[in-house]
Amino acid sequence: MKILVTTDGSQRSLRILPHVARLGAVTGAEVIITRVLDPYADTADEPVLHRHEAIQRVKERWMQDLGAELFRAGGHGEAKIAIRGEGENVQDTILRFATEQDVDLIAIDSRGAGLLRHALVGSVAMDVIRKSPIPVMTTGRDLRPVEAAHEEYRIVATLDGSPASEAVLPALNRLLQDGAFAVTLLRVYQPALGDSDPRTEMAACHSYLAALRERLPANAPVDLLVREVLKGGGVDDVILDVARTAGADALAMATHGHRALRHLFLGSIALSVLGHSPVPVILTRHGSS
Repeated sequence: MKILVTTDGSQRSLRILPHVARLGAVTGAEVIITRVLDPYADTADEPVLHRHEAIQRVKERWMQDLGAELFRAGGHGEAKIAIRGEGENVQDTILRFATEQDVDLIAIDSRGAGLLRHALVGSVAMDVIRKSPIPVMTTGRDLRPVEAAHEEYRIVATLDGSPASEAVLPALNRLLQDGAFAVTLLRVYQPALGDSDPRTEMAACHSYLAALRERLPANAPVDLLVREVLKGGGVDDVILDVARTAGADALAMATHGHRALRHLFLGSIALSVLGHSPVPVILTRHGSS
């Protein structure tokens, strides 16, 4: 397994690195830490005559710095620099580089911007999530440092009963092949007008999870959990509460991959959870291969 961690060089963007190192330690994954280099903007201050030499100097300096950060976080792997291509934006460079490196997971800090900022300004992380054919681990503003590690890596995977939400299952299958994991499949029941008795509805939710359990390895430790949204609460509140109670290392969920402006007007449980989650969220885009 390979994990690509992207950074812009800021300390904030490196917050995700210890969490990736934790996942890497469980799976034995190779961690590649990268930064996108603009051949023009990032070499403007280099006192050399030839651009090729300037690019090489910046690459070597960045690789040394990134390698040191990876070592401090306890990650196993190497630093590589992604050169921004002509006509590419940063997010497209990241996605191209991920393909070239044949990685299984992209890890990127979301910088914790609000929905309005995402819609009006744009976000590298949002665009990577929207376009990526592979799962993306990302972090929000409430991310906490890695706590004392337990033996297994604990994931809470949320499903809402739709085929779109089940896009998270292939990502779980991939992870379960590589290490010691404990998975909780979570279905949040939100009472609605016209529902039958809540106990009947929750039993149906449990049966739904039991059917999905059959699509994961039989020997994997998987728990099934159905929780009801309490009056005055929201689905995102339940998900975050379960993550904290379970001592989760990460949450996993699917996103439809719509543009940020649609998220702004329709709302998104995934974005709300990401904005308040104390642990990384692994997002899998519905419709990705």
